[in-house]
Amino acid sequence: MQQFRIQPFVGQGDKHADFAFAYGAPAGAIAFVSTIQLRKAGFDAAVDTREAFCNAQQYFIDRKLLPPAS
Repeated sequence: MQQFRIQPFVGQGDKHADFAFAYGAPAGAIAFVSTIQLRKAGFDAAVDTREAFCNAQQYFIDRKLLPPAS
């Protein structure tokens, strides 16, 4: 079985997620993020989160960076 290290794969993603979701912060998240200003500026495209995640997961499976789904 091939040895797999998660850190080179995720990079700083785990730290970014902890910060973005205020993981471990006693008061919880303190930032409020709104997309209204972006939409007013013309950035109105939408991405289906589930579809994007599934596509990314399949990308990594195809490159043998993740095991195939069982």
